[in-house]
Amino acid sequence: MYRAIEIITPTMDLSGEYKCLVSTFDKEVSKSKKMVVYVPEKTLEVTQDKPKEDRVNITCEAEGVYPEPNMTITALESKHTGFIQVTTRKQNNSSLFDIKGTLSVDDVELSSPTTFVCELSIPDANYSNRREL
Repeated sequence: MYRAIEIITPTMDLSGEYKCLVSTFDKEVSKSKKMVVYVPEKTLEVTQDKPKEDRVNITCEAEGVYPEPNMTITALESKHTGFIQVTTRKQNNSSLFDIKGTLSVDDVELSSPTTFVCELSIPDANYSNRREL
């Protein structure tokens, strides 16, 4: 026999650890599971600019995500594993997060053409989204 609870309108504050306890005359069994109610991003954009003639900056920005996300930027055709600077901030009067990542690469480290991939992920939610440039 299978039983479930249907949550009609889940909200972010319902995220947490839940425990189900079943008792019979013979025994008692319990199981716990973590539930994450997540909010996917409202926007996800990736852009590039050249602050110097021999350098490129790749910037990826997402807005309106919950819970706090992670972000990576990679160059597909390159073995470049440079440092990505990521800043995350909580939106005013909200539990939602905005995140911005920037990868700065010297042109000599890139093949031509190079595809950059920005990936946004939400830990424990099995959620990710990506954009290519």
